[in-house]
Amino acid sequence: MAIKLIEYMVHALIDKPQLAKIEETKDQDKHIVKIYVIPHDLPKLIGKEGRIFRTLRSVAQIVNNSQPIEIVVDSFKD
Repeated sequence: MAIKLIEYMVHALIDKPQLAKIEETKDQDKHIVKIYVIPHDLPKLIGKEGRIFRTLRSVAQIVNNSQPIEIVVDSFKD
C-alpha cells in the first residue's frame, strides 16, 4: 500500500514521471524504497530544506505502520 502512495506522490511532484524508477525491497526489519529521478527533478522531490522529502517519508510511515520504512532518493547517473 505504501509503495503505491509513494509512487503517486512522486509522479505528481516531478516534471518527468515517465522517467522515474521506484524500487522496493524488504529487509527482515524494514522496507526500503529507492526512488530514482532525472537530476532536474531531484530538487523538486527533496524540496526546500528537505521538507517535501520528510513529508513523503512521514506519510509513507503512517500508511505502513507495521514496519519501519526507509526512503532513498537519488538521480540517475550520467
